[in-house]
Amino acid sequence: MNNDYKIISISPKRQITIPQKFYSYFQFGSQAKISATDNGILIQPAEVFSNGEFDVQILQDLVQKGLSGQELINAFKESKTKIQPAVEAMLLNAKRIAHDEAEFDTLDDIFGDE
Repeated sequence: MNNDYKIISISPKRQITIPQKFYSYFQFGSQAKISATDNGILIQPAEVFSNGEFDVQILQDLVQKGLSGQELINAFKESKTKIQPAVEAMLLNAKRIAHDEAEFDTLDDIFGDE
């Protein structure tokens, strides 16, 4: 797929359709992440944000809870859908803190006096 492209139309409502071969190849779901770059815009599957980096921790937690088989698989899928909104909420909170729009916790608040 490298260097593969297609010219697409933009509707009067500024809507586009992702061509099927790109949609399937990159495994888009019901959401996409769009970001500005120096050369234009980048559209990615929303799940790219959480590219598997928490999979082991999620599985360890679910196995510790005694889940296995299909129950484990279902719980894993559900947990994975919660990562992106949680990370986005943390980033938004960090931006608010950076702009003095929210309170922040110190290390002593989190870990206590040592």
